[in-house]
Amino acid sequence: MAHYNAGDYIRKSLGSLVRQTMNQDDFEVIIVDDKSTKPLDIIQEYDSQLKHLRIVIENQNHGYPSIPRNHGISKTLGTFIMLMDQDDNLADDTLLTFVEFAGDDSDVIIGKYAEGKMYNGTQAPFKNGMNIKDVSIMTDHILSTLAPHKMY
Repeated sequence: MAHYNAGDYIRKSLGSLVRQTMNQDDFEVIIVDDKSTKPLDIIQEYDSQLKHLRIVIENQNHGYPSIPRNHGISKTLGTFIMLMDQDDNLADDTLLTFVEFAGDDSDVIIGKYAEGKMYNGTQAPFKNGMNIKDVSIMTDHILSTLAPHKMY
């Protein structure tokens, strides 16, 4: 998770990670701070609640989350990588559901987005209400879901 001056907004994301039904021995949380100008005390509050929380602080501010994300990816230990923003909120069973759905033959898992007041994502690939195991970029309308918030 790339982070920059999130303040209280990051509580939603970290709280959703604390509530995951997946055993905390099976996932890690890496937050890469993009040289925030404010203290990281809110993140540090979750150190006792998230078993494998690591905070990495960039040497300089990059102004965009892609470089911090890439630095975080380079530090991962797991098989799958789930990218989140500092204000994302996962359903309690997201990580476990994604890993089980991925099995041994998936490269990317695109989750269903919940609609909300500030929601700008697409529901097009999910209109039939089903999970799709094998999708086509040509026929399954996934181009509009090309935000990085997926499990790889």
